[in-house]
Amino acid sequence: MYATRPLCLYKSHPDLLSVPPEGPGSGYLILEDADDVGYITTWSGKKTREPIKDLPFPQNKLLTVEYTSGEDNYVDKAAFIPVVDQLLSSNRYYVIVAKDDDKKVMSIISIQIRLAYTSGKKEEEKPKPYCFCGSGIYIPDKPPKTLDSYDIDQQFEIFKRTGESFSARSVDPDSFPPTFSRRSGWKVHASDPKSYPIGEASGINSALRSQLADFNFPVSREHSLPVSVGKWYCPFMFVREGTQKEQMERTMFYKLTLEQRWERISACENGDVGGNTVALTAVVPTEVVRISWTEAIPERDEAKGIMWFWTKNEMGLQVKIGLSLVIIERMTWEQDRVGWVHGNEKQVMVAQMEKYQGGDSWQKFGCYMLVEQLVLKRLDGSLVLTYDFNHTNRIRSRKRKISTFEEVDGSKKKLTMKKRPTAAQRMVWEEERGGWVKGKEKQVRVVKEEEYGGMWTSYGCYVMVESFVLRRNDGSLVLTYDFRHTHQLRGNWE
Repeated sequence: MYATRPLCLYKSHPDLLSVPPEGPGSGYLILEDADDVGYITTWSGKKTREPIKDLPFPQNKLLTVEYTSGEDNYVDKAAFIPVVDQLLSSNRYYVIVAKDDDKKVMSIISIQIRLAYTSGKKEEEKPKPYCFCGSGIYIPDKPPKTLDSYDIDQQFEIFKRTGESFSARSVDPDSFPPTFSRRSGWKVHASDPKSYPIGEASGINSALRSQLADFNFPVSREHSLPVSVGKWYCPFMFVREGTQKEQMERTMFYKLTLEQRWERISACENGDVGGNTVALTAVVPTEVVRISWTEAIPERDEAKGIMWFWTKNEMGLQVKIGLSLVIIERMTWEQDRVGWVHGNEKQVMVAQMEKYQGGDSWQKFGCYMLVEQLVLKRLDGSLVLTYDFNHTNRIRSRKRKISTFEEVDGSKKKLTMKKRPTAAQRMVWEEERGGWVKGKEKQVRVVKEEEYGGMWTSYGCYVMVESFVLRRNDGSLVLTYDFRHTHQLRGNWE
């Protein structure tokens, strides 16, 4: 996980190059802006940017290594990414192979091969048949291969020569870098890659993170609005998706953000429990990974240093995403430092007793847990996966009351906050204001005498009924609740 820093910061404060990155599996990417670029005017009057004069190298540019020997000119394009967990002052880099998208259009450049250069060893050259020149020692270039972030044969120390020239040595003292970089006195030119524009990513915002996400939201919501509290970039070699060719065509860097939210783990109505106390019991997973919003199954591969996540898409086909264990350990460290509790179990039981100080005059209760979610996206904005860390040690609850209108003095209407714990009591209140008489019995005897002045053949006595009808959103019936107004009787003669 790499935070970004502007190149001008290190030009004005070179001592900061010796500040270590924050946490394991971390590093800094250097961003060059327009003010960092110098220009020279050619004999024809054309302005062209100067070669890079000093370290560190920028990562938002594609670099061209140029070496001239006599009439020969050698050009190699590469991306230089600082080695993870190293000081910028160490000048250690992974060097990633690059080439042009189109040989005819040199301005369109992107990382296509995306394999890492690897150091070679001295070998004894065998004499050729029919040749009496004898044998000698030579250093063959090894073919580039998939990067292993901890393989010292893929780590190179860049050092400055005289003027604007550089050279490289292998971190492994018994190895040698590839020919193009071990030549002494090559220059570096920068160009703008259209395939991986990266911007500011400051890492963790500790002050904002410590405030926690806003808890002022309706209890009817399942979660609060997410708040971004951190941002990093992950170079492609720490993420595995699809085939190598597919990944090459997708992105050079991935964007990683850390978001906070409160997520509901339990809810109930007062009518379900009664009183002013709620006993909460919930089983919560400590971490959840989702690909395309579907929960994924983890599988750790220690040999390759990757944690794989498996799921199936809408077509039933298996989808897998791999994260380097370097990233997994960095994410876990980021959670451990703020008290995330995971233990040895994948699930944790949350048991809690909540008491409402306002008596039993509440309607709905919701219990929420703090979730910190890491969101991994490609630079085009498309989602790769989400990684939730559930903080079962940070639990909060909310209760909801209802406001009603009351008529005062027959004309004025005043908003009165009344506390009613159940929907049934709300319905009773509505009926009583219309004169409904409940009494102490479940049944009422009605005695009424009526006289009709003419001839009649049948008589019926009717009671006025007000019925509450409860339906689901699809229109299906749940229940009806009848209130019989026995003081409202009418007779009908025929």
